[in-house]
Amino acid sequence: MEPTVAYPIESVGNALRLIHLLRDSGELRVTDAARALGVAPSTAHRLMVMLVHHGFAEQNARRTYQRGWALRGAVAAPPGNELAALAHDHLVELSRRLGETVHLVRLQGTAAMFLDGVESVRRHQVHVTSRAGMSMLAHCTAAGKAILARLRPTELAALYPRGLPLTYGPGPCDMGTLKRQLAVIRRNGYSVNDEESERGLIGIGVCVLDADDQPIAAVATGIPLLRCPDALIPDVAFELARTARAIEASLVSLPTQHQTVG
Repeated sequence: MEPTVAYPIESVGNALRLIHLLRDSGELRVTDAARALGVAPSTAHRLMVMLVHHGFAEQNARRTYQRGWALRGAVAAPPGNELAALAHDHLVELSRRLGETVHLVRLQGTAAMFLDGVESVRRHQVHVTSRAGMSMLAHCTAAGKAILARLRPTELAALYPRGLPLTYGPGPCDMGTLKRQLAVIRRNGYSVNDEESERGLIGIGVCVLDADDQPIAAVATGIPLLRCPDALIPDVAFELARTARAIEASLVSLPTQHQTVG
């Protein structure tokens, strides 16, 4: 029997009940949450959004909610702004080594969200500017494809239930083509965007993984075609991978607030 609370606050109580449900079940649909709480689905959805904001829940590719970083047993990625802050110095060093503009990117639905960007300090005649704050179709960007390549087949299918969105560039136009590209990315350990998002620009990306080997972000660079011969791509990918591993190591060393709660 639950103890009596002198001054109950219904919304707080429901949010805490959802946290317990997520902790015990691992995954919840909004309709299941609404049924368990005895509230309308719209109310359950608002509560879930608040839990996402505070790190207790995350929406996955199946559009259901799972434990967020604040509830997971292994060290996991903090929210986007904190991840960007953690990775920023690594991006600065990467940009210095490559002499190119570099980005940290996260997947949001089928979009690649550019969380942070560090522009090259070298005075190139053709300069790539930061895309921080922008979003682009994930399957047409190097960073987005680096992340998509690490999704499970069921997650990828849930992300694109009706196939790829219509595009008018050289990017993949159907799931079969995308899956073949993702297989190559998994084999190589890095992705290449050959003028798919911008003419005259080669993008290269490497995925960043959490402690459970789940994709949480990607580091990427865009290099003008005129100074990026094919022979240079593996060397650039090596430097990107160095940075991705350094960011992963920084995640492991996060303080205890990014570990299990309760």
